[in-house]
Amino acid sequence: RLVRGPRLMRDWQGAFRYSAPGWLPEIYGRTGLRGAIYGLRFRALQRKLRTEGVSPAIYYVWHPDHQQDVEKLVGSPLVYHAYDRYERYTDAEAGVRRRETSLIQRAELCVAASVELGNHLTSLGARRVVVLRHGVDVHLFRPGLVPQPELKAVPGPRLGLVASLSDAVDVAALLRIARERPNWSLVIVGGASFTSPHKARIFDELEALPNVYHFGFRPRTEIPAWICGFDVALTCYDLSTWAPYNQPLKMYEYLGCGVPVVSTDITAARELGD
Repeated sequence: RLVRGPRLMRDWQGAFRYSAPGWLPEIYGRTGLRGAIYGLRFRALQRKLRTEGVSPAIYYVWHPDHQQDVEKLVGSPLVYHAYDRYERYTDAEAGVRRRETSLIQRAELCVAASVELGNHLTSLGARRVVVLRHGVDVHLFRPGLVPQPELKAVPGPRLGLVASLSDAVDVAALLRIARERPNWSLVIVGGASFTSPHKARIFDELEALPNVYHFGFRPRTEIPAWICGFDVALTCYDLSTWAPYNQPLKMYEYLGCGVPVVSTDITAARELGD
């Protein structure tokens, strides 16, 4: 990857997706090297646009880490799309809020994945905010599918959680459920990537219980068959993290499969309270 040059790819919708050269990596922390690399990244972007003869009508930015990449761009409006509350990440840098605020205040339009994120963007000075909730592929996630074969060995009732297991997951709540209801099976589908050692230890305790079945990462095409084998699906979040700002895609996928959902009390769940 280090020798990979800058890439500018056009997708089926007509948008150009830019990737910086591999030899100009993202640098974290307050270092002079970071500023120098961002200058080089910007010049690489300018050269690539000239070489390809592209004059973007809109600059569309997905993450505050790219603030320095685009701060010198002129002539076209900027759209900033926030899909998470980045400053609440466990390993978030101190400068994330400053970079995000800079993008928000410069942007002609801000897009938020949830009402809570929209309110956050407005509080930081956004001129115009549109809330664009996630959607679900109802052709893939649909009721009545034959459950995943591995579930045959799991006794019911089955409580299922499909998630990328990060610090946003309330592992303590899952541990309590599994301990207090030993006759229920807790099925977890998803890879674990905890930053918090404390949460990683709790998850180890959880996995050791006899009524807990962790199947790890599974490809997206398999997920509907897993969900259709659940009696109840869980959306289980730690409210002290960035989770209250989520608009969980998995919640829509559960409902697309016709499975009842029990959720942590977040705004996104209250919107679907009926």
